Amino acid sequence: MEFANRLGGLVALVTGGSRGIGAEIVRRLAAEGADVGFTYHTGRDEAQQVATQVRALGRRVLMVQADLGEPAAAGAVVEAVVGEFGRLDILVNNAGITHWGALAQTRLEDFDRLVAVDARAPFLMMQAAADTLTDGGRVVNVSSGVTNTALAGIALYSGVKAFLDQVTKVAAVEFAARGITVNAVAPGSTATGPFAQLPPRQRAEAGAAFALGRIGEASDTAGVVAFLASADAGFITGQVICNAGGQRGPIRRASLPGLPAAGGAEVRTSGTTTTGTTTGTRPAPRPGIRRRRCAGVRGRCSRPPTCSRSLTGWPRDRGCDGDFPPQRAGR
Repeated sequence: MEFANRLGGLVALVTGGSRGIGAEIVRRLAAEGADVGFTYHTGRDEAQQVATQVRALGRRVLMVQADLGEPAAAGAVVEAVVGEFGRLDILVNNAGITHWGALAQTRLEDFDRLVAVDARAPFLMMQAAADTLTDGGRVVNVSSGVTNTALAGIALYSGVKAFLDQVTKVAAVEFAARGITVNAVAPGSTATGPFAQLPPRQRAEAGAAFALGRIGEASDTAGVVAFLASADAGFITGQVICNAGGQRGPIRRASLPGLPAAGGAEVRTSGTTTTGTTTGTRPAPRPGIRRRRCAGVRGRCSRPPTCSRSLTGWPRDRGCDGDFPPQRAGR
């Protein structure tokens, strides 16, 4: 690799490093020379695979099981990594969960869990690492491109990520005296989780949402993180770098089987857990109904907007599946 030893001699800590974007960040930092500690929550087998890959690169690695939604976890994780490697140079806050659901239908338990994992956890990780990071160290937070727009159904998730963006900017000022830079990376839709196994036709459809013509890859984000962790980015701080390939809008969820369609459903995506807060189930379309692309303008759908067109209004009893409004055959 061109930057094979750019991070040589450094120690990195990556939260949520067992799958998706987080796993790719762990591999990329190791490939550039860093020893890496990373957390995982439930995916021990996946974490062991990542650890094996890091060792194959000739780097040391430490797996730390942690539920970062618990306040005490942050300090324990930092202590474990420093205890193993003797120092900490790079902190990457990647772990997070994603929530899809209309504001009016969001459950209090979903709100509390998302805030705990996506907002409080990275805040506490930075707090725990503040006095431990070496002078000239790096903090990189993984945010999201959704903070740059307003889409129905992601009020909670985008609001929590916006909090992380602002904390990034303030921490950059507070940590600057020791030469520690603090930045965030905001990826767009990425080919992990349910996005990863799209067949070629659906992958091409997904690419239509991007100016560069393809969906993002985990390696795209990992490359930016590695750059921000390096000496090459020593004069960049307090920035939220959008890494979204010119994404113009959300990917049509009709192209993505496996995403939550009923209350309480969860799927893993991008190294996180997606919580789907919806009510009811999708009705079967009535005979004589065919579907057309939603204009996303009219109607009154009571269904939480899990579709990328953000349907705000087509009654469920008229056969809408959440992605396309019905149209009578022959029209």
